[in-house]
Amino acid sequence: MLKITLERVTKSYGKVKAVDGLSLEIKKGEAVGLVGESGCGKSTVASILADLIRPDAGQCLFAGKKLAELNRQEYLNYRRNVQMVFQDFSSALNPRMSAGESIAEPIRNFRRPGKKNEIEEKHRVENLLRQLGLTPEDARRYPRTFSGGQRQRICIARAIAAEPSFLLLDEVTSSMDVSTQAQILNLLTDLRKSQGMGILFISHDIGVVRYICDKILVMYRGNIVEELDSENLSAARHDYSKQLLAAVPSILEY
Repeated sequence: MLKITLERVTKSYGKVKAVDGLSLEIKKGEAVGLVGESGCGKSTVASILADLIRPDAGQCLFAGKKLAELNRQEYLNYRRNVQMVFQDFSSALNPRMSAGESIAEPIRNFRRPGKKNEIEEKHRVENLLRQLGLTPEDARRYPRTFSGGQRQRICIARAIAAEPSFLLLDEVTSSMDVSTQAQILNLLTDLRKSQGMGILFISHDIGVVRYICDKILVMYRGNIVEELDSENLSAARHDYSKQLLAAVPSILEY
């Protein structure tokens, strides 16, 4: 079973320890939620999994191998298979590239042998835009002409375009209205079922996480303090987990 793993990972920023001896794994086809207060280290975890930052201690593994030990081809395969969508979508898109060019970039960069000529690439971009609630005509528009929620959808389309095995999502629905949020969550659920995509979904909204994820990891002060079954949140034992759930008591009624 293909998976990405963190083993006893620690990461500090100056005197602040963002992640403290944390371990987790995400299997292909599995949806894992990561919740916790702002500053508890959730985004740092995702950035380490995506190899955007390196831990001070511990290991990140892909398919059972340490990232530092992957050869060039294995690392390229890892970069295609693990895609991240950032919370800060405002700086994630190149203002000089149209939406279509941004989405097509990973298709070209991670082109599989014998796949995606220019016509297929164009169709792929248009289909992704439709899936994310935009139109094929939007491919010609530039980031400044889109709303914040639309730019976030373009970022998601770009990540999906690489046909990854794992998608790391950092507060991606926080700027969307309820109907758009539901559309994105349904799309992610469909992708998981149809492509066996593994998902790490980071959010402060436990209700949203519960909707899309099998299990929920509660993070507190740089480490995971509890793992919850999304269908049985009332089984929470850690005091911090109970505090999070108490803030949104309605989800315990389902």
